[in-house]
Amino acid sequence: MPAVNATCDTAGIIPPAVSVTAALQCAEAMKWLTGNRDSVRRKVHHFDLWSNEQLDIGVSRIQNPECETCGSSPVYPELAPRAAGSTAVLCGRDAVQILPDPARPITLDAGEAIGRRLGGKTRRTPYFVEFRAFGRRLVLFGDGRLLIHGAKTSDEGRTLYHRLFG
Repeated sequence: MPAVNATCDTAGIIPPAVSVTAALQCAEAMKWLTGNRDSVRRKVHHFDLWSNEQLDIGVSRIQNPECETCGSSPVYPELAPRAAGSTAVLCGRDAVQILPDPARPITLDAGEAIGRRLGGKTRRTPYFVEFRAFGRRLVLFGDGRLLIHGAKTSDEGRTLYHRLFG
């Protein structure tokens, strides 16, 4: 939730957290599918297995009525197949995600080279490259997916993407 917290793309994820997340999501899906919808979790469940902390966060007051998923007539566009090169504004993250065009892949090496050429701090792991460009924080993943933090619209994300990668 708050931007000051570490995220999976900045701090990583320990494998047991994936298992706990999968178990919680499966339980919620089973409640929904069996018609036990009164038992479905209504709050965001935050947990940190490393520090043994957890809390449930109410988000109803910050729902965006214009959001396709959490608005008054929800649809679930994230479950639909995506075309290559498509973009998505990540609700609540102040970021745009751009999916790569398989015909024109962008590698971690290319992302690292651009980050270094721009002269900012560049961080590379086996899974992503993080750098700054045009006042934005960018995270390029090994599959070519790019997150542009600070971008507000898909058009803004596409423009920045093309300025960097052509």
